[in-house]
Amino acid sequence: MSNLIEYRISQALAASQTLRDAVVVESGLMELLSLAAAEENQAARWQRYEDLKKAALDYVGGGAQKEALRTTHAYEAFIEALDELLPEPLEEIA
Repeated sequence: MSNLIEYRISQALAASQTLRDAVVVESGLMELLSLAAAEENQAARWQRYEDLKKAALDYVGGGAQKEALRTTHAYEAFIEALDELLPEPLEEIA
């Protein structure tokens, strides 16, 4: 993992105690955060967002495998981090 990716993930973790707690309980979330932070293709942002959000359903929110992460708060913390880590979307042509 590159230093930039590590830095971006550390910033997301620093911004949310809930996210830090979730990553401790479910290490699989770190892989998803890494994939988001490594994405460079702005045009593919929304597809990657949807794919990672779907993959996260096994880890956070109502379908979480671990009871401690079956909360809306844990799900929202992950989704906020995902949104921050993915590249900015391309500007739509008016």
